Order: sequence, then structure tokens, then C-alpha cells
Amino acid sequence: MKNELTSWLRLGLALIGVAAFITVLHLLSPRLPGTAGDIFRSNVDKDIEATALFYSESGDIREYIDGRNGKYAAPLDR
Repeated sequence: MKNELTSWLRLGLALIGVAAFITVLHLLSPRLPGTAGDIFRSNVDKDIEATALFYSESGDIREYIDGRNGKYAAPLDR
């Protein structure tokens, strides 16, 4: 019984630690110094979504490299 209680206590403390770490990062991110802070504040001001999820949800790569309508206008028949 004591080992089970200790395990639950450790799990609870680990979850609290992770939540505290994320909270501290969230509170400090707008106050980052230097280039990192400038880029962060610029992204927030311009409402730019600069996360890894943005790139994974961007869709079919052919939409970007389509020679006629795509973003990079690269030929598809290589």
C-alpha cells in the first residue's frame, strides 16, 4: 500500500512540475531578450502561426510546387 501511495505521489508531483514548467515558459516567452524575443513578439503582433503543426497541416505538397498555380512554381514532371 505504501509503494502504491508513493507512486501516485510521484506521478502527481511530476505532473505539477510539468505544469509549472509550461506556465513559467508561457509567462517568460513575451519577455525573451534579443532576436528570439523580437521574432516572438513580431509573430504575436502579426498573428503568425509559427508552430510545427502549421507545417504539418499545410496540405498537399503539389499545391505548393504546381507550375501554374503553386507557391514555388516548380514543374511537377521531373
